[in-house]
Amino acid sequence: MLDKEFATKFIERVTRYTDFNVNIMDERGIIIASRDKKRIGQYHEIAYRLITGPEEMIDTTGMSFPNVLPGINMIIATGGRREGVVGVTGDPEEVRPVALMVKMAFETMLKYEQQLEQQRIRENKKEHFIHLLTQVEHSDPEELRSYARDLGYPEESVRIPILVRLDGAETDKEGKKGKAYLEETYMDAGRTGRALDPLRNGNAGSVGQALDLLRGGPRHSGRDFSFAMDRRHILIYKAMPDPESRSESMFSVYKDLVREYLEPLGLLDRQSSAASEKHLSGPTGKQLSGSSGKQTSGTSGKQMYGTSAGYTAFVGSFQDTYPQYCYGYRHCRWLEQNVESAGDEEPVFFYDHLEEYVRSLLPAGELQRAFYVYRSCIPEPKLRSCAETIGALIRTNYNFGRAADLLYVHKNTLVYRYNRLKEMLGVDPMTSSGDRAFLELFYAYLLRTGGPEEQE
Repeated sequence: MLDKEFATKFIERVTRYTDFNVNIMDERGIIIASRDKKRIGQYHEIAYRLITGPEEMIDTTGMSFPNVLPGINMIIATGGRREGVVGVTGDPEEVRPVALMVKMAFETMLKYEQQLEQQRIRENKKEHFIHLLTQVEHSDPEELRSYARDLGYPEESVRIPILVRLDGAETDKEGKKGKAYLEETYMDAGRTGRALDPLRNGNAGSVGQALDLLRGGPRHSGRDFSFAMDRRHILIYKAMPDPESRSESMFSVYKDLVREYLEPLGLLDRQSSAASEKHLSGPTGKQLSGSSGKQTSGTSGKQMYGTSAGYTAFVGSFQDTYPQYCYGYRHCRWLEQNVESAGDEEPVFFYDHLEEYVRSLLPAGELQRAFYVYRSCIPEPKLRSCAETIGALIRTNYNFGRAADLLYVHKNTLVYRYNRLKEMLGVDPMTSSGDRAFLELFYAYLLRTGGPEEQE
């Protein structure tokens, strides 16, 4: 059904360029917009005949029908569907080319509006689908699968969630923020085949720019889906290759696949630097007034531009059924809150920290019942030294050289502390996996009960 407001706005624009009277009739044959306001609401017999019949155009010269004047009436159609009729009043030979141009213009605008409406419907579905995937622990499986089918996301794929945090990102120049970017102007590049210009946005720090880079990358596929969570976070459900075979080889290659998928985000650094340089030099390439070529105290070029390049990626757990996806996302969030990135934009992988995650799930009461006597018997200074030593060893996988560097002590000093720790607790974590588990659970207890924190 043609929208009356849309037709009225179209008539207002058309009448700026022609003196002929133009009418728009809907599928019932009712005039819903006209340059001649008195005709709005009238029934147009010829328009209804066009809508219900096979003809594409009718010349009304010499016809005698109520509310029908001499002129040309043409069908308005989109996608093979007859939507309405456009009529131009006047000498048929004179108004025929005008009617044809008006018809083409109206159909083009109508098709564009319909595409926008379809996109809005899709994005509303996508936002609800995202909410169910990430925020609702016990979603209705059939509801999830229904949305997924409508959006073109096959469930049979094994996917792994990647939460990308844009470090220092705020908004882009055009004011797009987080979820606002969900109102995209095109479908995912992997499904449309459309090539993306990774530098089109002009702001490296925005979620929109980062999404463009990822979707335009060589490792993006039509089975991936990605979206902005807020102004700093992007969530991607990356599909693993070979969805049919579900090969066990994916477990040995997925880290490299994730790294390659994230490689396009390296352009964030390059564009941010270029944007910063342009900001400092001005549009002519000359140095801006008041700039000495040196950075102002406390302000870098990137900060002046309003964004900083760089990101951190947190990679969750494999999932192959939509009702379980919320747990994969939860694992990403746990990594962000509890694990420090190694730097150099190296992803943080959940399975590398699985033991820490499982320890974090242990009820505090159980740890208290197991270890409270240890805490009450060990003097506070020794307890602090003990916690610092255990924490450094855990973080470095019991590499004494790296652990000593982390504590800013000589390696021999760390060995001495370790030997005292073994004697005090009666454990040897280097030779016994059970003793190592004991030590790490004791450390988890100390942290949970306000013990010494790990050094940064």
